[in-house]
Amino acid sequence: MAALIYRDGTWKPFICARSVSLNITTEFIETSVTGTGNWLTVKPTKNSWTGNADGVIALNSSSLTLGDLRQIQYAQELILMRWQRTALDGTIYTDEGYAYISSSSDTESFDNVGIFTVEFKGASPITQIYTPTDTGGIVTRNEYTGVGGEYYFESSALYLKDIVTVDKDGIGRARLIVIGTPDPATKEVLYEDNIGGGKGRLTFAQPFEPNEMCVYITQSL
Repeated sequence: MAALIYRDGTWKPFICARSVSLNITTEFIETSVTGTGNWLTVKPTKNSWTGNADGVIALNSSSLTLGDLRQIQYAQELILMRWQRTALDGTIYTDEGYAYISSSSDTESFDNVGIFTVEFKGASPITQIYTPTDTGGIVTRNEYTGVGGEYYFESSALYLKDIVTVDKDGIGRARLIVIGTPDPATKEVLYEDNIGGGKGRLTFAQPFEPNEMCVYITQSL
């Protein structure tokens, strides 16, 4: 399994990662009632995920080094990740989601190579993908014209894309978020990359005026 982070317009692997793992957990609540006797009954509630990677420390590479990962952690940067598996016959299965780096550590000794461990905390739902990761980074300009009164719009042009910039009525959105509610004070816009039916969605804090234009630039992942 390969772990990749989308950064600087391309997918980048962890340099010298010896092993990576993705852990998905489902929480349950007890639903036992009179009549079930000694048997426990439960109901699933929330899903969550974490991941980790460990490997040999390398400091000079175009791939992500320990220094790059620490920089991401210090900045508390939300990152887009993929965990890709490739079968012997070429079949691809990938899990994709946004995450934060929750911890990192490295160990060295005078008579051995240095090793590192990085842990990730999922911050969004997991999207399942069955095609190879495209590293071409094709950039496309898209437009949407408001009907009037709507806070969001959906499009196939927003499906599983990197959002380069969003402009609404000539005003650029200052911050892109992937969870929560857009804050009108900071000109936030919420991006959902997969809402079903092969579409994504952009949600704004202010409703569209009739014929108000939105221009958004996307890049293939």
